[in-house]
Amino acid sequence: MLRRSLFACALMLASVVGFASSAKAVTEAVTLSGEVSATCTLLTPVAGTLSPNNAATMLSSNVGGTPAKINIDCNGGDLSVSAPSKTGGTGTTTTFDTLKANITTTNGTKVYSAVADGAITAPLTAAETGTAEVNMTASVTTGTIAAGTYDFTVNVTATP
Repeated sequence: MLRRSLFACALMLASVVGFASSAKAVTEAVTLSGEVSATCTLLTPVAGTLSPNNAATMLSSNVGGTPAKINIDCNGGDLSVSAPSKTGGTGTTTTFDTLKANITTTNGTKVYSAVADGAITAPLTAAETGTAEVNMTASVTTGTIAAGTYDFTVNVTATP
């Protein structure tokens, strides 16, 4: 009987030692993701001035005038500018052969209202913050621009 007890103990010990499970390290990768949406803000527009050339055939903020200014704060998106439209003033000239505008950001991104002048839409980067300058030109090829004041609007659009 002692033999049987010893044999049973030996068998139990062998099963514990022989079939013991071994612990192994397991590695699994997990993913975390997020998205930052493009946003744009246009703030604090400041009106510019137009100056006529000596022949009174052109009004321009580039020659003698001052550009309009607008603050841009974007982390992406696209920038565009419209052609100028006459919105008021006492001047009676209503038809201009050339009406064009451009905007230049502090990073040097330049966008034009006319395809012939350059890009009409430009991508903005996260660094596109600061004051941008808007210039415009209105001109006639026949005759002169009538005396009076002229008000124009140029739309600046930032699309995220």
